[in-house]
Amino acid sequence: MKMTTDNKIETRTNLKELEMLKKISIMLTQERDFDKLFGYVLDAAMEYSNAEGATIYMVDDEAKQLRFIKVFNSAMKVSLNVDQIDWPPIPLFYDEVPNLKNIATLCYHHKRSYNIADVYEQQVFDNSGTLKYDKLNNYRTKSIVAIPMMDHKNRIIGVIQLVNALKDNGDKIAFLAEEIGNLEVLASFSAILMNNQMLIKDIQTSFHQFISSIAWAIDKKSMHFSGHIARVSELVEMFASEINEYQEGKSKFADINFTEDELEEINIAGLMHDLGKIITPMHILDKGSKLQKIADRIELVLERIDHIRSIVQMEIDHAEAESKIELEEIQQRIDQYEKFLVKTNSGRSYFSDNDIQALEEIYQFRYMINGKSHFIINDDEYFNLKIRMGTLNPEDIRIIREHVVVTGEMLAQIKFPAYLSNAPLYAKLHHEKLNGEGYPDGLKGHYIPLQARILALSDVFEALTATRPYKKFKKLSETYSILDKMVAANEIDEDLYQFALEQGIFHKYAIKHLTKEQIDR
Repeated sequence: MKMTTDNKIETRTNLKELEMLKKISIMLTQERDFDKLFGYVLDAAMEYSNAEGATIYMVDDEAKQLRFIKVFNSAMKVSLNVDQIDWPPIPLFYDEVPNLKNIATLCYHHKRSYNIADVYEQQVFDNSGTLKYDKLNNYRTKSIVAIPMMDHKNRIIGVIQLVNALKDNGDKIAFLAEEIGNLEVLASFSAILMNNQMLIKDIQTSFHQFISSIAWAIDKKSMHFSGHIARVSELVEMFASEINEYQEGKSKFADINFTEDELEEINIAGLMHDLGKIITPMHILDKGSKLQKIADRIELVLERIDHIRSIVQMEIDHAEAESKIELEEIQQRIDQYEKFLVKTNSGRSYFSDNDIQALEEIYQFRYMINGKSHFIINDDEYFNLKIRMGTLNPEDIRIIREHVVVTGEMLAQIKFPAYLSNAPLYAKLHHEKLNGEGYPDGLKGHYIPLQARILALSDVFEALTATRPYKKFKKLSETYSILDKMVAANEIDEDLYQFALEQGIFHKYAIKHLTKEQIDR
């Protein structure tokens, strides 16, 4: 069967259309940067129609406007992205009445394409703005096409506007009617693919907001830990950003460049690292003294002391002179016990062997009267008061440490997308130490990923520089001294620590979050 000239033209047109759709589909499905996506659509439409200029508008449903997203004109040498365009959006309505003055808004409201052969010789839309623009810029707008970007739900998400179809010699001509249908296919195809991308982006945003809201709730659980997760997450992002920007130095991080997905992954890990604290009892999380549970039990101890003191005083009032001296000595000793216990309960200083002996004396103290023995501290109080440093006893520490295990178990129940699959692991490992003495898994050295090391160092730095129920904040000099010791003990990554100092990561954080008193270096 012999092919006619018309058939050949139709075949070439179909091949051209298929090539255009193939090209745009590959680009749209692989690209997640919306600015680039719009650029691909514009380029494809202009290349197919041989247009001189083009504009993409996106519908702002909330504001009921068409917003300029991308503008290009080869003759005018104009190429503007959304952040470079200062033209006001085009209203879709005036006082709830559809705006039908612009070709783009006509296209939106009527859900159809418009193909104008000569803008100056038509009555379809108000061309006064076009005439004014042409006069100011010594330009001639001749042909114009507006095509709706209609998705699978018959919803207009944007408008593609093409200006001045060109012949091979550069003459301005009307857009070919037979090409409009193919441009409509391109516009709708692009709208559907963009909708999918926007849906993915919305899901990602929702997931991030969900994780952020949980992190916010955990931060709010304790007034003493409020903002910890947010600050650690910020530090983690600072580390990752500085590593990406550091490309020419001698550090081992010069060859590391986190991808966009990896940056998101470490950010999510930062937000999730303390997720397990949702089950940590408040009286442990906020344990501001050694005897604190729901209430600080030092008050019970002081009541016992007052009771014993009143009994002794009553005996002093009725005692003979010789007995009175002995009773007054007991009273003085009780006063000393009271001061010692109040100081000890705070957990602010190291509890020495001499302190242990003094506490043992108080624990063994009994005052007998009328056959009844009166004590100052019981077994559990003694067990808590002899904590060497801080306010947490071994069982409290075990419960606190459970949060990383619980974090891992909680996150294991969530199906993370492939590009975030390592975030739960990084979150779980933020208390591991390079020497293998960390928890929960006791991992060593290279078995701890860089992202988890960043999270660990960020967590330690924030904790040292923040006030906790059991301690006052550390100054930068004190913090660096402690971190130096941790490096010497091979607990934290020395290269990462030195990188933070050299690049001023901690100092930048300090300026934003620490007090002037703390910034002493």
